[in-house]
Amino acid sequence: MENLLHTLMQTLALPQYGLSTVFVVAFVSATLLPIGSEAAVYGLVVLNPSLFWPTMLVATLGNTLGGAVSWWMGLEAHNAVDKLSNKHTELRALAWLQHFGPKACFLSFLPVIGDPLCAVAGWLKMPFWTCLSWMAVGKFLRYVVLTALLLFLFVCIVPRAADPAERAGVAVYGLVIAGMLYSALQYRGAYAAWFRLAALLFVFSDSVIAWGRFVAPVPCRTCVVMITYYAAQYLFYLFAVRAATLSDSPH
Repeated sequence: MENLLHTLMQTLALPQYGLSTVFVVAFVSATLLPIGSEAAVYGLVVLNPSLFWPTMLVATLGNTLGGAVSWWMGLEAHNAVDKLSNKHTELRALAWLQHFGPKACFLSFLPVIGDPLCAVAGWLKMPFWTCLSWMAVGKFLRYVVLTALLLFLFVCIVPRAADPAERAGVAVYGLVIAGMLYSALQYRGAYAAWFRLAALLFVFSDSVIAWGRFVAPVPCRTCVVMITYYAAQYLFYLFAVRAATLSDSPH
């Protein structure tokens, strides 16, 4: 088993196999099948850092073509009306598309809502190439940002920790705050923009701490960390209270 795993990792490190694997996984994950492609993208970049940009482009191409398939599925689905009347996800996708038009396809990288968004865009007969362009931009930025964050955590920060226990703690904490940021960026409720800003400030504050501790000194680190940290906490508190007050007020 160990030899098989080693052989597999070596094979995936080869451009002719690794990139094609990323393309297939990215393509399939953009259809209505519930799988993700980020792990394959990150794994190939770690195995072969020189393929960072080719991997981003190939993953974007595969994921965008998968979104195009979803668009065509939506266009050809004559029973879409019945689905839209019964499924909350499709209703939300419909609302976004009706409000933003083809630009809403930029959000096709989001989990759960992203794939139905492409299908509903096809059902609404929105312009194919315009939708495809917005899909490509959103998916490309998603791959670049997520892969860069994972590389920052697992290549720049975690290996520099002093001992295995500290490395494990840093990795777990990094994944936790990454999950928090991911959830905040998906939030669509009251004061969503402010919650996203607070989450970004919080992650930035912790990133400065990590860089200063494990990589290199950061000028005015204490000031930068304290300002961004307390700004994030203030925004979280202020708009959580306002959102709660808004939800409790009579309609």
